[in-house]
Amino acid sequence: MEDTGLSRTGGRELFVVGAGFSAVELAGWAGESGWNVAGLVELLDPARIGTSVGGYEVVDAATLPEGAYAVSADGRYHDRREAWTLAERRRCRGATLVHPGAHVAASATIAPGAIVGPFAVIGAWAEIGEHVLVSRGVLIGHNVTIQPFARVRPGANLAGHVEVGADATIAMGAVVTDHVSIGERALVAAGAVVVRDVPATTRVQGVPARPFEA
Repeated sequence: MEDTGLSRTGGRELFVVGAGFSAVELAGWAGESGWNVAGLVELLDPARIGTSVGGYEVVDAATLPEGAYAVSADGRYHDRREAWTLAERRRCRGATLVHPGAHVAASATIAPGAIVGPFAVIGAWAEIGEHVLVSRGVLIGHNVTIQPFARVRPGANLAGHVEVGADATIAMGAVVTDHVSIGERALVAAGAVVVRDVPATTRVQGVPARPFEA
């Protein structure tokens, strides 16, 4: 099995791709999980390189050590998939970051680069794809499949047999009922209750959730 740094022994170095508030929060989770956070990777403002944010050094992606472990933070102003390409240029490896306060069923699988925050629950036979973000307090039911780079934000609740497509976003406090599919790059707004499939790139909100235009 590929070494993704899941073991919390050894205090391995980890870089967080991003340098905003979400990156600082993620760096805190990483430290609580036994990682030594070596820096936050600035994506937007070169003037910030060499400064400190939240006690963490801000570094340039071009200076990342080849083969280093890294995870991609959430962010309002950058795309997590595009951000990860900067780390890939340095041949960085996606770390598997599971906070010690989370509960992950023994039969669940967590792919490289995925992040599981504090108080999250990952149910039996769930499959969490590469670079998926499962934020704090999220409930993932049994047999849920989440494709790469999807984001499940704080307090969301996904029932059993839900499928979430790549790059989709389930916003804060949203509920997705069982056997529902959320398409690629779809957005489920905060507090929505989804009771039927959401097509790719569609945005839904409300109770029950219905499509809306941004």
